[in-house]
Amino acid sequence: MSGQIEPWPLGLFPVSQTLHVLPAVARFVSPFTATTQIASRARGERWVCEMSFQRLNARQAGAMDALLARLQGGAVKVRVPAFRRVRPSGAAETVLDADQSAPGQPFLDGSYFSDGTGWIFARPVFVAAAAVGARTLTLTGWIPGGEALAPGDLFELQTGRLHMYKGAAPVRADETGAVTIAIDPPLREAVAEGQSVALNRAGVTMRLVDPTGAANPTVKPQFSDYSLVFEEDPT
Repeated sequence: MSGQIEPWPLGLFPVSQTLHVLPAVARFVSPFTATTQIASRARGERWVCEMSFQRLNARQAGAMDALLARLQGGAVKVRVPAFRRVRPSGAAETVLDADQSAPGQPFLDGSYFSDGTGWIFARPVFVAAAAVGARTLTLTGWIPGGEALAPGDLFELQTGRLHMYKGAAPVRADETGAVTIAIDPPLREAVAEGQSVALNRAGVTMRLVDPTGAANPTVKPQFSDYSLVFEEDPT
């Protein structure tokens, strides 16, 4: 992907988020026999997102207004966090020991555990290069024999693409710390051997679909609401 990508402002959290992969399918029903046919287009899947923000205070609403102005009605892309799953539910996360120098990652509000430590996350890498359209990936860097990902866990590529593990059961790493997983959507871009993926606070690069989302109904004593719709940028 190319072009400017705006980061999501800190401190802006939706009260609800819809985030899912929209398949590229068409459904045909015969008016004579009621026979149904489904046609799909390879690699046409894309993420769609709807978010509702309620009772943003003046400072938060100002940050939202400024973001929407920078997005120029969808002309500029934005990295939208997956607020629904900020961390994998698999066993990919551990707590740093208090005697280690790095504090680790804080909670979303910036706070740490009472001993000053935070979260650390596995940083898996591709065992081998993968081509555009790949629906199965092999990653290494997990705890050997440990649970790596649970169904529905998300990860983000360095290019800003978001993918989901779509297996029916949790997957465990083999004795070398590697797993092979089925993903959705398929890869839009080729990846190189050794390229890492991000598990913590994954997100996806998207464009604003409906510019009227900038409408900001406000009530006293100055609380504002927003309803935003985004769609993954395929380029």
